[in-house]
Amino acid sequence: MSKNEKELNKKYEDAKNRAETGEGIDRIVLDKGDNYIAIVDADFKENYICFLQDTEGNDRRVQMGKDKAKNRERYPEIFDTVDPGQQHHYYYKAIVGKKSKKLGKIEFNRKVRLLEVGVKIFNQVAAIQTDDEYPNIDEIYIKINKSGKKLNTVYSVLPGKKVKFGRLFRKGKLEGDVDLDAMVKLSDSKTVAKILGNDID
Repeated sequence: MSKNEKELNKKYEDAKNRAETGEGIDRIVLDKGDNYIAIVDADFKENYICFLQDTEGNDRRVQMGKDKAKNRERYPEIFDTVDPGQQHHYYYKAIVGKKSKKLGKIEFNRKVRLLEVGVKIFNQVAAIQTDDEYPNIDEIYIKINKSGKKLNTVYSVLPGKKVKFGRLFRKGKLEGDVDLDAMVKLSDSKTVAKILGNDID
């Protein structure tokens, strides 16, 4: 195998490892101020994640299961050495909207992207979904306001108006899809060992 082939294979292997840890996914990034989001499917996936620094100093995501105790058993090489903690994350399919200055309405981009949120936002979304006074969360848009910085970031979620997703789906106006199952696929021990720079038997 030539040097170029080895380098190319390594590039593919590195890219595959990043894909396994959820990097490179088209995520919705919440800006400061008001964000208009329409969740296109009320169903969601959840897991715990942590971030580890690899041998080159890059932050790498490790996807774990929904049970914290089992995660500690499953990944002893993480928690016996660095113990980065576990962050509870939730995943939705969603589209992004912007308020039209002329019409005053919310106009939505049709591209389906990943909405990944933590506990603060999820609890507010869940409160809307489980309140009988509101429609299901995938029948309305929500307004997520982001304020503050870093550890002092505050999110508030308010219900918006109805969005007719059924009509959009039937007319084929929503573009793309997101594989939520890939977001909760467990990182294997080989991937974790590589991130930590450990030898693999």
